[in-house]
Amino acid sequence: MTDLTQATAEELSRLYQSGAASPVTVAHQVLAKIERVNPVLNAFCFTDPATTLSQAQASAQRWKNSQPLSELDGVPVAVKDSILTQGWPTLNASRAVDPTQSWDEDAPAVARLREAGAVFVGKTTMSEFGSTEYHSDSLLYGNVYNPRNINYTPGGSSGGSAVAVAAGLVPVALGTDFGGSIAVPSAFCGVFGMRPSTGRVPQWPVDALELSTVGPMARSMADIELVMNIIVKPDIRDGTSLPYDRAWNDLTIKDSLHGKKIACVELMKDVKILDYLTSQGAQINFISLDIDFATKIFIKLSELKMLQQWVSVPKQLQASTSRLLQRRAILAHSQKDTYLQLNNRHKLITHMRTLMQSYDFILGPATVIKSGQRSALLEHVSPLSIFFCLTKQPTITVPIGLDNTGMPISVMIAGAMHDDIGILQVARAMEKQFPMPHPPLFYSKGSLCKKEILKKE
Repeated sequence: MTDLTQATAEELSRLYQSGAASPVTVAHQVLAKIERVNPVLNAFCFTDPATTLSQAQASAQRWKNSQPLSELDGVPVAVKDSILTQGWPTLNASRAVDPTQSWDEDAPAVARLREAGAVFVGKTTMSEFGSTEYHSDSLLYGNVYNPRNINYTPGGSSGGSAVAVAAGLVPVALGTDFGGSIAVPSAFCGVFGMRPSTGRVPQWPVDALELSTVGPMARSMADIELVMNIIVKPDIRDGTSLPYDRAWNDLTIKDSLHGKKIACVELMKDVKILDYLTSQGAQINFISLDIDFATKIFIKLSELKMLQQWVSVPKQLQASTSRLLQRRAILAHSQKDTYLQLNNRHKLITHMRTLMQSYDFILGPATVIKSGQRSALLEHVSPLSIFFCLTKQPTITVPIGLDNTGMPISVMIAGAMHDDIGILQVARAMEKQFPMPHPPLFYSKGSLCKKEILKKE
């Protein structure tokens, strides 16, 4: 039987339409692969095979009747453990969240995917309450491993979603980004990851600080576009969300860069990317962004975000959270200049809106280090993520190849606020020029333990 787990969502949709494949067959193959591989990688913290197969059977019947709900009908999708999914626990990777409570609500992005007929495979592993972008480990779920080399972190906090996509367990997954939580794992695992403009994808619960967003991760730009086309639809629960842009209805992405003005941050060192952009007619200028200024703002506001998460935990369970979470929440209690930092953030937003009058896009490295080993201790792996998180601009992480150790190299593209469709254009062009190889599939047959995998490295 043909292995369909490496197919993209776009490819699966074509196979369903032609009758060459069935959502049920795909679901069986995906679940079997998860059973083999997940004990090694720990990408999924929860699966529900009975529900997955039931959804796949319903999808197969719709395709048989030529009545699919969307192009994503029958496509396997994974959801980060912080995103509400009806009937499944959303524990935020914390022992302090009651798993027995009723889970009767979908987050907006999940609701839109459900309406589109997507087949939900499970919840993906993350760091506790998204407290770090460097890894996706937690006291509740343990460590998560990078499919390209299990000695390396997959990044966080949406690491489980990135691993599930990179390892071919699902073609697409939802993550959340709070200062790099989509960008870092996408870069470390070598997949595409999009952080939409703040408000572009509705959320529930709503982030009062408007720092966090929900976005897709995939192995192809076409799949990113398919998911975005669905999850940008409005939801009444999020009063901060943007109005629906009808341009998504007839989304046609061109990959021409001729005449585009691109600002490269000084951190950008990859000469082959710059040579390619200029060869395609793009105009390149180097700029300097005040990363230190943005980082100071972000640190203060992120501690408030952790405090918001921590105080939602019953007092008798607060001690069961990680030391990192407790420390950041305690620091937030002592803040005296919250208003000052919020005011500084709006100054930064105004500055970037002015700058983007002169440029179409901004380009820089997705991370400032290579895929770091698990023993490394770093606070800010992706300073540009922090910057654009504050300014509410859309970004996309694009893999452009492998380094001499076989680990991914990625860049980040940022657009003007609300120009989500624009950054897809640049990412499409780069994908065409720099195709990304899949991770080695040495774990694809049989149930190999970590020690056996290391022998094969």
